[in-house]
Amino acid sequence: MTPFSVQESSPGDDSCTRLGWGRGLGWGPGAVLGAVVVGIASGHRGPASPGWLLLTVAGSAGLTALLVGDIRARRVIALIGVAAVAGALTLRARDGLEHSPFTLPVLDRELVVLRGTLVGDPDTFGPGARTARVELRAAAFTVVDRTGEPVAGTAGRWRSGGDRHVIVRASGREARRVATLSAAGEVVVLGRLGPLQDFDSWMWRRHVVGALDVVQVVDVSPARSPLWRMANTVRGLVLAGGASLPEPERGLLAGFLIGDTRSIPPAVTAEFRAAGLSHLLAVSGANLAFVLGGLRPLLRRGSWTTRWMLSVAVVVLFGTVTRWEPSVLRASAMAIVAVSASALGRPTAGLRILAIAVTALLLADPFLLHSVGFLLSSGASLGILLLAEPIRRRLPGPLWLTEVASVTLAAQLGVAPILLPVFGTVSLVSVPANVLAVPAAGAITVLGLLSGVLGGLVRPWWPQAGEVMQWPVLGLLRWVEAVASLAARHPVAIGPRAAWALVAAIGALTAALCWRRGRLGPSGTPSRGASRVPGGGLGPVPTRGPAGGRGATEPSG
Repeated sequence: MTPFSVQESSPGDDSCTRLGWGRGLGWGPGAVLGAVVVGIASGHRGPASPGWLLLTVAGSAGLTALLVGDIRARRVIALIGVAAVAGALTLRARDGLEHSPFTLPVLDRELVVLRGTLVGDPDTFGPGARTARVELRAAAFTVVDRTGEPVAGTAGRWRSGGDRHVIVRASGREARRVATLSAAGEVVVLGRLGPLQDFDSWMWRRHVVGALDVVQVVDVSPARSPLWRMANTVRGLVLAGGASLPEPERGLLAGFLIGDTRSIPPAVTAEFRAAGLSHLLAVSGANLAFVLGGLRPLLRRGSWTTRWMLSVAVVVLFGTVTRWEPSVLRASAMAIVAVSASALGRPTAGLRILAIAVTALLLADPFLLHSVGFLLSSGASLGILLLAEPIRRRLPGPLWLTEVASVTLAAQLGVAPILLPVFGTVSLVSVPANVLAVPAAGAITVLGLLSGVLGGLVRPWWPQAGEVMQWPVLGLLRWVEAVASLAARHPVAIGPRAAWALVAAIGALTAALCWRRGRLGPSGTPSRGASRVPGGGLGPVPTRGPAGGRGATEPSG
């Protein structure tokens, strides 16, 4: 196998089992993911607690599974243990919300001085950034009186904030000062605590324990972490490279490249959402694939360990630049699983990668199960992995058209079970809109990254160069805008009954085809050299190869 070669699955492979949903890959990852979901759902019932009881059940189940001889019984008992662990982690996360250092100060609406680190970039609202809002990880706080002096009995002592998350809201001059910060910046603020209300009430899903209305910004400082300083520098270069573009194209480019949608006008955002194109403004696997693909020359060199470490480092930097949004978490986790499997000489199928990545993320943060963005990203990936190839084979037309259309249809079917309960309808106009917009979006990502970084580097000495380099990107952005605007003016959507009937019919047809292929076709063992990941793949990743040789797989999808 040559370095960084691509070994596709053989034409006779059964796509249903080859992707990891059949007997070729066993019961493991999908069943474990199901147990984790059941455990998290059960963990939201009843009072919050540290979860020791469920952990005891999990330990007992693990010991029992080791002693039981029957393999099927062992698997069932092991799944019960996994569900118990997930339930215990959920109870612990809930307990952290209800019993924290801020519980009483929030209820009493205390005036505090709080020291912490920004979790993300500040959102600003109104002309001149009149108001700002940002999530803060609280390191310490102290209760003060109206004069700013420590309350009697506290002796000015700082109390640990337990790294709990607090929403900070500022206005006027203080808002403009907060708006100058980037993620991981540090701040000391004086303000009044209170419970989450109205628009902020959903933030408990992000482990936020309360809100703080700022009275005064006492001190601000940039990020100390080298990783975050590097990420903020890269992010600043990309944004500076697009500074010559007019609005709203400047804001759209930031959304396409790094998922920063703060500068996009609400009307444009609404058009993209109505057209089913809002996913283009959320960074995911396609962006990560372009970045890793650009590192192909570097990944050809060195040992497999060096290449694995470089791939993981790029994934971590990419996630930090894009602020670890739910879709980025899913794509990054899948990337790390894929490159690790390939590095160990055990490249695996896309559905197995998806199941392992989502399971790991849910165990790390059970509240992700309530994140609509995470569910949509995972559902779209599942739909693409299961249905894109079967749909493509049955669509007439040229390859470039059937590939885009099949991925769009598969993703839409994958997100339908989430869209229906949340929004009540499923858009049909998104299919032709994506067929027209997605190819341009891919070109925008590649050209935007190159011209953005280069333009940002030379802008201080040659401002016109960045503008010239962005001309092709500007034309592509306006094309996507036109598609979104046209599709939004002619919305075509179906309600819950019709959508559920369509999803059920396609699901039944897919199951029948998979069953028929399992009966009549080959075994469907996954290809040993290709790990398929939705959303653009991963680019070249290191692998030791089945026989210990040095090669690489190049996932696509």
